Amino acid sequence: MKGKRAVLVLGMHRSGTSAVSRFVNMLGFDLGEHLMEAREDNPKGFWENSAIIRFNEELMSADGIRWDSIDSNIDKTINRGLAEKSQKSAHAIIQKEFSSNDIVIKDPRLCRLLPVWQKLLADLEFDVIPVLVIRDPTAVARSLEKRDMMPTNRGLLLWLLYTFEVLDYLGRPPILVDYDVLMQDADTGLASLRQLNPERYAACVAQYNDEFLSSELYHHEQQPAETALAEIAQHIASDLLSVNLLVMKEKLLQALVAVYTASEESPETQRLYDDLSSAKAHSAQLDLERAKYDEYVADLNAKNREMEGYAEALTSSLEEKDEYVTSLTASVEEKDEYVTSLTASVEE
Repeated sequence: MKGKRAVLVLGMHRSGTSAVSRFVNMLGFDLGEHLMEAREDNPKGFWENSAIIRFNEELMSADGIRWDSIDSNIDKTINRGLAEKSQKSAHAIIQKEFSSNDIVIKDPRLCRLLPVWQKLLADLEFDVIPVLVIRDPTAVARSLEKRDMMPTNRGLLLWLLYTFEVLDYLGRPPILVDYDVLMQDADTGLASLRQLNPERYAACVAQYNDEFLSSELYHHEQQPAETALAEIAQHIASDLLSVNLLVMKEKLLQALVAVYTASEESPETQRLYDDLSSAKAHSAQLDLERAKYDEYVADLNAKNREMEGYAEALTSSLEEKDEYVTSLTASVEEKDEYVTSLTASVEE
């Protein structure tokens, strides 16, 4: 019997994880029942499960952590996610959302929460297959700057933070996908994913080129580094699986956080970004709560329709019984008349 497989699409925000998640889905991997809707900043869709996003955001927000927080230590959040209560909640999501033995989960937050999902999926007897999507870090930073007004240095630092953490958490070598290569030549860029479904790969690449791939997915190409931080990030991206990177992680991240904190970023600009980011996070949370409410209302409506159907069936059954009782009463009355007639005849 074929075993269960869970592909985890990993990578920093704006790295092309949505494009890769869609292709894995085309190869036959289930994304789950409820997906996030496309938005202006991602017109082709996010291809990620809204229930899983909600779980990850709630897990992080409990400690005041957002997707763009530069906290280099979120062990407290990881430990909460590994606790029995959180694992049961995540288990319920998998059971409710997915109906296939081959599933794909994509959320950039997985880079920071990977141990939580690795444990859960292993307990559910899935073979966990990590797919790490890499994009030039300066392009990621420029994309974040355009979408979120995020300072470039913060975007580069977040790329480093996500990248170091996911490399630290991985329990096996990942399948690597270079988004910059993918956007130039889909067959070459996606070749590492052939192993997921060799039989369907060629047909899926052709369909992907025709129906999904578009220049609107690629606004920011790789450019030469203009700062020392950008140069460091690009150097790391070019040699991503080097063992030496993991050794230098703590000292490098601490130094970079210190440099960023003491950088020449305008305090006013930083305050404006923080205010904007908080507002967007609050808006996203409201969207998640609204989606949860809509699901609740949909469930209530379904149950209400079920009860209405039961009531109609019960009413119909009662009407049939009333007709039977009326018929029986008429029959009894006929028999009474017959008995009365018979009695009168006997008396005569």
